[in-house]
Amino acid sequence: MKQENTILNKVNENKAVSSNEIVDHDFVTEIAAENKLAKHAIQVHKFGGSSLATPKCIKRALEIIRENCQLNDIVVVSANGKTTDRLFALYSLVEETIIEHTVQTNDLLTQAIDDLAQEQANLITELLNANNTKQLLLRLNKDITQLTTWLSADINQHHNDILALGEVWSARLLSALLNEQVCPSNSIDSRDFLVIDNEQSCVVDTALSAAQLRERRQFGKLAVITGYISKDTRGKSCTLGRNGSDYSATIIASLVAAGNVTLWTDVDGIYSADPRVVPSARKLHRLPNGVAKELGRLGNPVLHAKTLLPLINPLSEHHTHLHVASSFDAQVIGTEIGKFGQIAKQELSVTYLNDLLLAQSVSFIGEAAARAKAEFSPICIDDQKGFMVITQGQQKALSDWLASHDVEISFKPVAIIATVGHRVAERGDIRARFKRSLKAAKPLNLVGSDNNHSVIAILPEPCSIELLNTVHHEMTKDARHIGLVVAGMGNIGERFLELLPAQLNKVYALENLHLVGLLSSKKALINNDGIDVNQATSLFSQDAQSYDNEQLISWLTQNPYDELIVVDITPSEDFSLLYE
Repeated sequence: MKQENTILNKVNENKAVSSNEIVDHDFVTEIAAENKLAKHAIQVHKFGGSSLATPKCIKRALEIIRENCQLNDIVVVSANGKTTDRLFALYSLVEETIIEHTVQTNDLLTQAIDDLAQEQANLITELLNANNTKQLLLRLNKDITQLTTWLSADINQHHNDILALGEVWSARLLSALLNEQVCPSNSIDSRDFLVIDNEQSCVVDTALSAAQLRERRQFGKLAVITGYISKDTRGKSCTLGRNGSDYSATIIASLVAAGNVTLWTDVDGIYSADPRVVPSARKLHRLPNGVAKELGRLGNPVLHAKTLLPLINPLSEHHTHLHVASSFDAQVIGTEIGKFGQIAKQELSVTYLNDLLLAQSVSFIGEAAARAKAEFSPICIDDQKGFMVITQGQQKALSDWLASHDVEISFKPVAIIATVGHRVAERGDIRARFKRSLKAAKPLNLVGSDNNHSVIAILPEPCSIELLNTVHHEMTKDARHIGLVVAGMGNIGERFLELLPAQLNKVYALENLHLVGLLSSKKALINNDGIDVNQATSLFSQDAQSYDNEQLISWLTQNPYDELIVVDITPSEDFSLLYE
């Protein structure tokens, strides 16, 4: 992190820039070469609305960028705070005005526009210097005039243009602030490069979008890009729906083959259950891609299944990892989602959804079920028993679809609770434990998901907080993972490693203890996915790398385990000096 911080600090120390100043390419090239910028894999940092809601939040985001970004990285932003909600509200007020034609509704609309403009103006005036404040207020006033024109015309024609304003304002403001205080920056409207077929299927024209993004990124400037919005093949503005800015960030990451994407939000990671209602929920430090996608599909409040789609390509050798972290406490380790080994695959979580429907029909049996599944993407389906679980919002469409086939259907209100983990549907012990934990709830059915990453129980009543806590306790009570680091690879250390495999097999309490680090005075072997205890000494000889104390302390303090044990078998006092 310290090396990555250097380039932005040097730019900041040596060259104060305004939002429209041209960057000295020779200067940037010199600093980039000094920091090996060309070898730095692109990182994408996305800031959510809550992370940009107030001047204090924006300043916090600025510090995160200062500490974590280089000039060839990309920042993606949501609209500030509740701006998108306010724009939606304007749309609704216009509809009311058209219907009612009253002075009161007209006044409400005018006041809502004024409040929105004032809110944006307050952010600008509180954060920027006088010159940039003047420039951005002029542009804001122009946008508000355009907004008023759109609202008084055919609002359906400009619906997405109206919603796009929030992200445009947010990117413009953050870029101007970066130019003032941190580094050269330019804001990019994603509609200038991101092309999809339509809002429904949202298939990205990857080649065209990547080429247009390359054209719009400017050498020596940190790009701040609007999330949530794009354009279709006809050039019309489109939005990417719920969690659209997260989706934008991962799409952009795939276009530039980024090394990592970090979603900076108001939570510090993904948990084994919703921590707001399950006090014992554990943070899941690392999640395999498929498990995270399944959690998003089943209603995890932080993840959405489509967010991960651009990052999961089994045919590609490149793997981008996704991180979820809190902008309110950036030093806290969040959750990393990506391709991992066996330790991360042992994690379990519990999630639930209420207000669902159990749909039963002969059309859900056998080969016919495949057509229904392709059409409606149900939460779960059993093509032997002829049922599937859908959301209430899908009821009419499903009824109409079956009516066109002259087939009867019945609906029953249900809820689901699911245990989610790597291929848990294939594990008889997990299914049995899950079933036992649900005995009092009398589930109607247990169904394994198609990807085998979840076992779903269909409940006749809404899932209560009490039931959620009970099931979570039973499924995760033994789930804490402990990392073991052995410092000292002399005779005593080697003897310790010889005895370790037998102890791990013999003592049940050590079931979740994983050897993850081996240290000598000059070399280290660190593997977050675990080191084979039966080959520890030979693996150290083959793969250990030189290290310094700063690198070691950084890893020890940012490891992905619930606890870390360091066994010090070193012969000198030098290592013990690191304890403090």
